[in-house]
Amino acid sequence: MIEQISVETMIIVLIVSTYFALWTSVLRRVYTCRELGKLLTAFIFVNYLVYCSFSFVYAKIKQLWERGGDNNV
Repeated sequence: MIEQISVETMIIVLIVSTYFALWTSVLRRVYTCRELGKLLTAFIFVNYLVYCSFSFVYAKIKQLWERGGDNNV
């Protein structure tokens, strides 16, 4: 059975991926505080969209998985 990923795990993934993305961007150029704020906001928004998409796909897979067990012929 597929286990549900906890909210804490998703928050950790969000923080680590945001930190990594910002760090690799900072290595390429120097940003002002305002630009870093915009970057951080954009990364959080994108990570939130990914989380929502992943949650939707997970719910659909779980629904199909549970329904598939009842329809075996």
